[in-house]
Amino acid sequence: MNFMRFWSNAEKTFVKRQKESVLRVPSMKKFKFLICIWLFVLSFFPSAKVFAFEDIRYDISAQFNPEEKSIRAHETVTFKNNSGQSLGEIYFRVYPNHKYSGEEKKELYEYATYFKVNPYPNGFDPGAFQIKAIQMTQPRPEALSYAFEGDDQTLMRVALPQPLGNGESITMEIEFSLKIPHRIGRYGWHKNTFALNRWYPLLGVFDKTGWHKDPDYLLHMPYMSEAAFYRLKLNVPEDFIVALGCDEVNEERMSDGRKLISASSSQPLRELTLALSKDYHVYELQENGIKIQSFYFQKDKEYGRKAAEFAADLIRFYSKHFGSYPYKQFSIAPVYLGYGGSQNAGIIFIDLRAYEMPKFLIIAVYFS
Repeated sequence: MNFMRFWSNAEKTFVKRQKESVLRVPSMKKFKFLICIWLFVLSFFPSAKVFAFEDIRYDISAQFNPEEKSIRAHETVTFKNNSGQSLGEIYFRVYPNHKYSGEEKKELYEYATYFKVNPYPNGFDPGAFQIKAIQMTQPRPEALSYAFEGDDQTLMRVALPQPLGNGESITMEIEFSLKIPHRIGRYGWHKNTFALNRWYPLLGVFDKTGWHKDPDYLLHMPYMSEAAFYRLKLNVPEDFIVALGCDEVNEERMSDGRKLISASSSQPLRELTLALSKDYHVYELQENGIKIQSFYFQKDKEYGRKAAEFAADLIRFYSKHFGSYPYKQFSIAPVYLGYGGSQNAGIIFIDLRAYEMPKFLIIAVYFS
């Protein structure tokens, strides 16, 4: 929170309560003096929990191969234990490793009929996920053992060689690969477009109830994750356009017909979502210093422009009534989703069919 805004609000609240109270209260001068004393005393306790929190950090280097529909990646996670107790294990959520039961397959197809879409255009495709290695690099180098748990196998338990004490940090490196399924949805590909939502090992959430081990409910968005800083280096063919939630992005052409996308988040994100396509175009505009990027296919140019304008209107409204949008960029990407939309950190997916509606519905959407 901006400190001057905090001070102004505190002073207004004090004056209001002073007027309303029938009791004798200290003067504003004395109130400010007491606040200064309080801040001075707290400065001697830097180890207090309120000062000890550190955001989780992810550094991911990945290579995307559209021919094989695959990604090879190296992920570094830095995590500080702020739980108030020692941890002997750490859990990750690995959604691409989902093992589907017969009942889940049935539910997927039944649910998809409601939206009149075939979720697996070439037959059921679960994709694949593989861990190559996991090791601790801090506080000392050591290989770590791991195991997948739960009925759907999306929980990955990493055993620690010794408990991680409260206030201590650990850095882990994970080598993994995945085969992206041919699937309509927030994780999968169709034609030349790839939707990658929660495609990497994502640190689990630990609170007073312990590690959250909820199953991956297919028909909802059961996700829970700590906000974190992200840095991404993504190697892709030069004819692919990448839409992502990070708001600091650079692009470097390479000599082998590929390019390197370097991205980072200026503020913590709940997760890192991507969309990639050879067919994307992008329309950009600025709203109050925020870059809005609306991706679209050539035939949907008008809808791409409208999507950016609608987003600007919403950001303007929310900034006025609820507070400024904290990031420098907001992205909108059409994908083969199968239903209306999917909300992600810094980027939203819109079902491609929404861009194919009759144009007169733009007015209906705008005034609804």
